[in-house]
Amino acid sequence: MKSVNLQLTTRMKRLLFTALFLLSALAAQSQDLITTTEGQTIKAKVLEIGLDDIKYKKHENLDGPTYTMEKSKVLVIYYEDGTTELFSNQERPIPQTASTKPATAANKNDDNWKGSFSYRIGICSPLGLFASTNVSQPGAGFAATGIGTELNFSRRIMSSKWAIAGAVKSSAFFSDNQNLIAGTSALVYRELYSLGSFLIGAEKRKSLTAREALTTRFMLGYGIATKPLLEMTSSNAWLKEEEKLASTFTYAFGIGGVSTIKKNVKLFGNIDYQHAKPYFANIETTTSNGSRYIDSWYQPMNSLSFTIGMGLGF
Repeated sequence: MKSVNLQLTTRMKRLLFTALFLLSALAAQSQDLITTTEGQTIKAKVLEIGLDDIKYKKHENLDGPTYTMEKSKVLVIYYEDGTTELFSNQERPIPQTASTKPATAANKNDDNWKGSFSYRIGICSPLGLFASTNVSQPGAGFAATGIGTELNFSRRIMSSKWAIAGAVKSSAFFSDNQNLIAGTSALVYRELYSLGSFLIGAEKRKSLTAREALTTRFMLGYGIATKPLLEMTSSNAWLKEEEKLASTFTYAFGIGGVSTIKKNVKLFGNIDYQHAKPYFANIETTTSNGSRYIDSWYQPMNSLSFTIGMGLGF
C-alpha cells in the first residue's frame, strides 16, 4: 500500500512539474520581442505599427504608459503568435566621416601631397629691346626664340595653399643673324645669348578637381648672363666682338597647372615672365685694320617662357 502511494506521489510531482513548465512556456510566448538596430531587445506588447513609428507597452507593465519608437530604429519584431516582421530594409541615415563627406573646394585636392620635384622644358621668347633689331636703338639684342629648361622644387608651409618655391632655370636664345647683316655682304657668326639663374619665392595652389590644381608663383634670384661672341667677315675686312659674362639680379612670375597622372606622378606646365638686366663691362672689339675698341652696356634680357614637364609629389 505504501509502495502504491509513493508511486502516485511521484507521478503527481511529475505531472505538476510538466504543467508548470508548459505554463511558463505559454507565459513566455504571450509577449512580443522588439529588437532594435543597436542590438537591444525589449519585451513588449505591440499596439500599433504606423508609417513612421511603433507604439507599444512594456510587458512587465501592461497597464502602464504607451511608448513610441521610430521604425528606423527597429530591426525585427517577434510576435507572441510566432510570426516575425523584419524592418532591416528601413533607410537609416549614415553618419558622415572624413571618408564619406562629399568633396568640397577645400578638400577636392589633391592631393594630400606636401611638395614636389619636377623637370620642365619648353621655349622662351625674347621681349622688348632684347628682341629688337634696330641697330640705332641702345639695348637692341637681336635675340630670337630659344630653348628653356627648369628644375623646380616646392614645399608647403603652414598652409595647404601656400608653398616655398625654388627653381634653377636655364635659357638660351638664338641670334637674329639675318638682321645683323641687313644691307651688307658680310658673313655673320654669333653664338647664343644665355641666362642661367637660381630663384626662390612663393607659390600658391588652388584645387580645381581631385586631380588638377592651378598654381601662381613669384620668385627672386641671382643669374649669370652670357653675351655671345660675334664675328663679321667680308671680302676685305673682318670684325670680332668678344664674349662676356655678367651677374645680374633677376625675378620671375607666372601661372601654371599640375595634374596627377598616377599616384605621385604629376604633369606640370607653366607660363612665366622673367626679367634680367646684366651689365656687360669692358667688351673688346677688334678689326682687321688693327683697331681696338672697349665698350660697356646694359642688356635687357626680358623673356616669356612656356614649359611642360614631369615630376613627383611627396
